[in-house]
Amino acid sequence: MEKHTADVANFILWEELSDVMSCGHSYGGAVTSGVADRIPDRIGALVYLDVFVLNNRQCVHDTLPAAQKNRQMEGVPEAGAGPKTAQCTMRPLAAFQRPIRLSGAIHGLRVPLSSRRRAGAQDRSAKRWKTVAIECGHDVMLDQPEELTRELLAVSPRAARA
Repeated sequence: MEKHTADVANFILWEELSDVMSCGHSYGGAVTSGVADRIPDRIGALVYLDVFVLNNRQCVHDTLPAAQKNRQMEGVPEAGAGPKTAQCTMRPLAAFQRPIRLSGAIHGLRVPLSSRRRAGAQDRSAKRWKTVAIECGHDVMLDQPEELTRELLAVSPRAARA
């Protein structure tokens, strides 16, 4: 996770980007959180799409139900794997086992859009996130790309200034 976080943060810094809308999906939500915590002054908005939102020193495996974690450890593909999953990139098992390191800087950022199945209403309301439900499976960007694009454009930092 540290390598993925460092790669994205360094890209943003190298390209001298600012007001970035950082959008993370599934495991990428943890990376998005790590990037936003590392360089909060460069982030204009966070968007989480059915993500793992981790606390400091927590790893993805800490949040999974035991049966799902065991299937992953044994290399058993998730149910529903098919042609659509060919477009997805598999990550090494260690990516799910390494903890995230957060300083707390992320807590001051706005989260204008969260499309999540993994957290209950209490988690969303405690964070004061706007949550949008899009009828789809886990991969909203593949299942409903047009609807997701409309939602992303609506919450972009540029739209917020308009």
